[in-house]
Amino acid sequence: MDRTHPISANLATPGAGSQSERIGPTCLDVRARTDNFWTGLGGGGWLWLWMILCFSALGQIVVFVLEGAPWEPGNSWAAHFQIHVWLVPLVFVLKLVVPIWVWRKHLPVRFNRRTREVSMELRGKVYTVPWDELVGRRRDLTGFTFPGVVLHDKLLQIDFPDGKGGTLKMLINGRDHPNGVPMPDGPEALWSYITVYMEQGPDALPSLTPRGEDYVKPSESLVSPFPILTARNPVWWPLQLFVGFPLACLFIVTFVPTSLLHYWLYTSIPRQPLPEAMFDPENDDPSVLTGNSRPPGRTLRDIMRLRGQVAPRGILFFRNREEVDAALRRREREAARRSPK
Repeated sequence: MDRTHPISANLATPGAGSQSERIGPTCLDVRARTDNFWTGLGGGGWLWLWMILCFSALGQIVVFVLEGAPWEPGNSWAAHFQIHVWLVPLVFVLKLVVPIWVWRKHLPVRFNRRTREVSMELRGKVYTVPWDELVGRRRDLTGFTFPGVVLHDKLLQIDFPDGKGGTLKMLINGRDHPNGVPMPDGPEALWSYITVYMEQGPDALPSLTPRGEDYVKPSESLVSPFPILTARNPVWWPLQLFVGFPLACLFIVTFVPTSLLHYWLYTSIPRQPLPEAMFDPENDDPSVLTGNSRPPGRTLRDIMRLRGQVAPRGILFFRNREEVDAALRRREREAARRSPK
């Protein structure tokens, strides 16, 4: 089912998540739907790498547990089975071409408040529409995945003239906030966010940044001591020690190598240069015209600092519970102050 209707920017509270790639002095760069899906920690590209590593490790564990080492004499069945085990992650590796292609080729939609124009690049050509003639549209798409799971996408649609009397439709995710962030979302909130930037400038935007990190640096992925028994009631400590702690260790074992590989790939693959028609000398460095046009990504520490979070420290118990709780209370007060009445 496909439903589309215009949006009034004055009827919603501004809010944006990881759709906003960069907020510059004169240009707001917003990720399109495909780019937003494959980019970021926990995004499609990261999850694809995680599945490759997990299936590879799981297959090896199954071979060794059931049949022993494949190189042992007379254990040809294990060697034959291992070949099939590697076929599954190999299929995932081949499909890595999708996120790599997106990281390399996809440029954001640019809202230029100095020229009052909106531009996008598609297959080597730049399409531009005046901001004053642009209409934001909400598009609700309902469909089904192959297993039968219902999907309901709330999208922001922007129409660009294609120069042939028709239009090109650019879709941007309307809802894309990390869990637990009390911020307005939806296509209306995103369109209001863009309108505030274009009409009032970056200083008028909400200061709270709900977006997630783009990647984790190797220095940040090194495991540091973390408190195991975090519950205030001692009744929950056995559950945290014997269930929560092993699960956390399993998560770290899979999270760290995936994040290291994701960081290496994402930072090693340069994005195509910015077209000259989208370049703004008051917003961009000239190097984006010839080299990598992707801005520096935000890391885990960057996001924690922007959100006012404090990382818990300790080995068995909290060593800085008061500091963590104080930061949480400040965030709750800030969210309550900014929430619509």
